[in-house]
Amino acid sequence: TSPEWDIWNNHDGSGKAFNSNESFALFIEANSPDIVKPEPAKMLQLALNFRVNADVRFSLAQRLNDGNVELGYQNVVSATAGSGAGGKIQIPEQFTLAIPVWAGLEAKKYPIDARFRYRLREGALTLWYELIRPHKVMEQAFKDLWVQIAKATRAPILHGTPE
Repeated sequence: TSPEWDIWNNHDGSGKAFNSNESFALFIEANSPDIVKPEPAKMLQLALNFRVNADVRFSLAQRLNDGNVELGYQNVVSATAGSGAGGKIQIPEQFTLAIPVWAGLEAKKYPIDARFRYRLREGALTLWYELIRPHKVMEQAFKDLWVQIAKATRAPILHGTPE
C-alpha cells in the first residue's frame, strides 16, 4: 500500500483521536495534498480555530393536582471555527481525500470520504475522522490492478479457485 493510504488508515477512528487542535492541525498540514474537499487551507483553518462549547439545561415541571413530575435534561454542544479574519468557517460533516491505494510513481488516486468527528468530555476536546467504507476503495483498486495485469499479460485473472 502507499504511504498516503497507510497514514490515513493508521489515524482512522476514535481510538486514534487527536487530543488537541494543534496535533490535529499538524496532521492536516502534513497531509494537506491529499485533501480535495473542502480546500486544504479551510481544513487547516478549521483545525487551528476550532472551538466547542457545552451547556447543560435542566427543566422541571410539576402538576399540583396529581403530583406528576417531569424532569428534563438537555446537553447542548455547539462548535464554531473562526477564519482568523473575524468570519466563520462552515464545519463540514465530511471531507474528501484523493489518495493512492498502491505505492508507485503513477499510482491512481481514489476518492474516499471521511466523517469529521469531535467530542468535548470533562473539558477536554478530542478530534478524529472516520473513513467511510475504505474496504470498497481497496476493492476497486484491486479490480483496477487486475485489469492492468490482464491487459499487460493478455491472460485472464482468476479470482478464487477455477472449476
